[in-house]
Amino acid sequence: VDGAIAKTLHQTREDADWSNLTLSLPYGTHKLHFVASAGTGAAITSESITWDKVRDTFSRSLTINVSAETHKAMPVTLPRVATRLYLTIKDPIPDDATSVRVTIQNGCKSIGILEPSEYVTTVSNFSVLPEDIGKTNIRYTIWLIAPESEEWQTDINVAVMNGDNIIYDRDIHNVLLLRNRTTSISGFIQQLQSEPNIGIDSDWLPEISDNF
Repeated sequence: VDGAIAKTLHQTREDADWSNLTLSLPYGTHKLHFVASAGTGAAITSESITWDKVRDTFSRSLTINVSAETHKAMPVTLPRVATRLYLTIKDPIPDDATSVRVTIQNGCKSIGILEPSEYVTTVSNFSVLPEDIGKTNIRYTIWLIAPESEEWQTDINVAVMNGDNIIYDRDIHNVLLLRNRTTSISGFIQQLQSEPNIGIDSDWLPEISDNF
């Protein structure tokens, strides 16, 4: 509220919705910024919220005037500000693989309270499960914050790792991401002769999907 953290609520499994927030504000005009997120490892300041691991996230800013006639109860609907990327690796996961690293050149894991967040390089690491060794079409999910409502483009590097060493990797260019949409990409990491396939899926907005 007005550039200061007013309250933080933690939703439980028993809550029917995000929760009810109660604030006491003096008369006058106030800028409110609401953020609701399933992300983990949040670092909260008066200027931004940054997550170690982004999950579905909703946010809204509004300005209200508090007076004697102001309603005591005010419902607020928060639009989704997250985007979701599905990555499917068609190669068999090698025996010596320990993790999959996904580097997104223009990613974002934060919401700016006073100013929009900037695009930065983000890295997501996924442990390879014993039951995934030798399997194909393993899908990984990456959530990001979309700082703006416009669609944007990014390059992605996917690396299959053994410890700190790259077993093989591949660059995927010009992947389109958009707030409130799922982008699905799938293809081979080793077999570079295959054509990219990128598309859009969504229970939210129409999904895109493509092969690489």
